[in-house]
Amino acid sequence: MILVCTGAGVFAGDTLRQSVRVAGGARVVLTSQSALQAAPAAAAAAATIHRTTTSSRTTRELQCHWDPLIPFAGARLEQRFDLSLADSSRL
Repeated sequence: MILVCTGAGVFAGDTLRQSVRVAGGARVVLTSQSALQAAPAAAAAAATIHRTTTSSRTTRELQCHWDPLIPFAGARLEQRFDLSLADSSRL
């Protein structure tokens, strides 16, 4: 699956959420289309990126290949990854 974020990137106060639930027996590769840019922030509020990925007890394999984030000078950003995987999963 290719996760696409259109636009010029993230700006102060933006919230970008990605939530993926992987079904049992699946083998999934998550990738992004290109690097994401974090723009300079004149405001005090940071841009927020929150990625949540959950697998079932029988998910076989999950690969995450996100392109790098490009922060411009003065950018404010909070990025969080929450992964919940089955004991038998491979990441």
